[in-house]
Order: sequence, then structure tokens, then C-alpha cells
Amino acid sequence: GACTIASFLVFGLVSEREHRYSEVKKEIAESWGQRQTIVGPMIVAEQKLPAQNDISFVSTFRYLLPETVSYTTELVPEVRSRGIFDTVVYSSRVKICGTFSAREIEKISGSNRTAVFSVGITDTRGIEKQINLTWDKAVHPFSPSSRNVLLRGSGIHTEVPVRADVALIPFEFEVQLRGSEGIVFAPVGKETNISIKSSW
Repeated sequence: GACTIASFLVFGLVSEREHRYSEVKKEIAESWGQRQTIVGPMIVAEQKLPAQNDISFVSTFRYLLPETVSYTTELVPEVRSRGIFDTVVYSSRVKICGTFSAREIEKISGSNRTAVFSVGITDTRGIEKQINLTWDKAVHPFSPSSRNVLLRGSGIHTEVPVRADVALIPFEFEVQLRGSEGIVFAPVGKETNISIKSSW
């Protein structure tokens, strides 16, 4: 009988500690940044087509993934403590570069002279400073929101010009991103390379 009571007391203590640890991790993630997932980049083109009544228009969206994309990441972990609990957070510097097919962008853009360059990021509160895209040697500042229904809006975007007089358009940008627990990259390119350097 005494052993059973002691077992229940220990079980209750362990359960309470696990619950509190989950709360601590959540609190730290909310102030620092959650587990980060980076999806993209991708090109989003909106086309307005006549509706069946020929009076209004219906928006349709087309998406294009890169020919090549490379993610080079430096990850610096840091232990944060709350009482008896420790959890790991990180600061990262992620360089993303690659190419898009200019001809394919023109195909999905129709008569539009610009398209949206979209990147999904789980928790944009973790972005540490303004991000700029170098697109075909020109610089375009990013704005909040992915402008991409596939990514549920969370991320960054900028508008880029459409041109078809070249085969491939190079792009490059760097994001300084904070997060916790982990970082994930969705391999969206026809050819994707991921490199992570960390002491974690």
C-alpha cells in the first residue's frame, strides 16, 4: 500500500514537471522565436479571368519553383534557463541563392509585367533585420506576408520584374532568423542543396 501511494506521488510530480517544462519552452519560443520552417522561394503569379457572367473577374494563382536553390546556414545555439528548466534556442544566418527559369515565369505571368517572389517562414517574429532580395543584379526589399495562399500567409515577399530575354534569372538573399527546437528547409528546387554549420 505504501509503495503504491509513493508511486502515485512520484508519477504526479513527474507529470507536473513535464507540463511545466512544456509551458517554459512555449514561453521562451513566444519571446524568441518558434521552431522555424523555411519554404521556398517560389514565384506566384495572379491572373484575373472573366467570370461566367462576363461582368466580374476571378483571380487564379499560378506557382513556379526554382530550377536550383541552395541554403547555407550558420546556426549558433544558446541555452535559456527558467528556474530548473533549460531549453535551447538559436540565432541563424541563412543565405539562400539559386535560379529561376525566365521563360517559365513569363508563361505563368500572362500579360503581367511583375510577379511575386514569395518565401514562407513559420515565425516572422524571429527575423532580426530588414531583408533584401538581389534579383538579376537589382535589389528589391522584402515586405511582410508571403502573399501566397499555399503558405497560409506567413513569410515575406517582394515583387520582381518579368523578363524572357535570358534563360535563367539568379537570385540571392540572406535572413538572420531566431528560433527554438529546430529549423527545417523544404527542398523546393529541381536541384536543392542544404548546408548547415553548427556546434549544436
